[in-house]
Amino acid sequence: MNTWSILGIDRTQDPEAIESAYEYQLRFVDPDTDPDAYRALRRAYENAMQEAGAAPQDEDFGAEEEDASPETVEMPPPPSQEAEIHAGQVMTELETVFSNPGWRDDIRRWRAQLEGEKAHKSGVTEVLRFRVFEFLSRQATSEDGVLHSDIMEYLDERLGWHANRRQLEKAFPQNRVDAILGEATPSGHSASSPLDIGPFPDSGNGGDLPQGLPKGIGFALIGWVVILMILTILFGGMR
Repeated sequence: MNTWSILGIDRTQDPEAIESAYEYQLRFVDPDTDPDAYRALRRAYENAMQEAGAAPQDEDFGAEEEDASPETVEMPPPPSQEAEIHAGQVMTELETVFSNPGWRDDIRRWRAQLEGEKAHKSGVTEVLRFRVFEFLSRQATSEDGVLHSDIMEYLDERLGWHANRRQLEKAFPQNRVDAILGEATPSGHSASSPLDIGPFPDSGNGGDLPQGLPKGIGFALIGWVVILMILTILFGGMR
C-alpha cells in the first residue's frame, strides 16, 4: 500500500489534514500487538509530512487522547460472508430509496428494507449499523442528504446508533458522528442532534387569547352575554 492509502486520505499538501489522518488511524493500530502495522503507519505519516514540507510530530503524537480515555470499546465480531452479502443487498436497495426524491422521505420504503427477511439475518444489523451510517454521514454535507426526522429516528432505533455511539466514534471521524448524532454531553446524551426533537412551546394561556386580564373577567363577560340573550328572547316573545 502507498503512503496515502495507509493514511486513508487523498494526496494533500496540508500538514493538518495529514496529522488528523495519522491520529485517526492510530486508533486502530496497537504498537505493542502489531508493531509492523504501526511502523508502516508511522513511515507513511513521515513521508507525507516530508512531501508537504513540514516536520513530523514526535512518535508520542496522538497518544495523549488514548491515555486520557483508557476505556476500551468492544466492536462487533467480523461478520460472516453471508451477512456481508445480505447487508450489501439491503444497502443497495436503501441507496436506491435515498436517490429517488419521491421515495426518500417515505418511511414505509425504509421500513420495507430494514424489516425484511434479509435485514434480520444473523449479523446483518451490525453490518448495516456502520454502512448506513457511513453512507448518510457522507451525504449530510448537502441539502439533499437531509432526511426527515421521523426516518432518522427510526434508523437510530433500528440500527442502534445512539446505543452504540462509542463504536461509531471508533470507526468514524468525530465530526461525522457529531453531524448525525450531535455532540455528546458529559451525561452521555447528545446535544444539537438532528435526531433530537425538542418539546413544543407552551403557550401558557391557551393560544392567542389576550393576556393580562384579571382572573374571572372572562366568565363574567360570558354570564352577561347569556343574560342579555335570555332577556332578548323573553321581551321578543311578549310583543
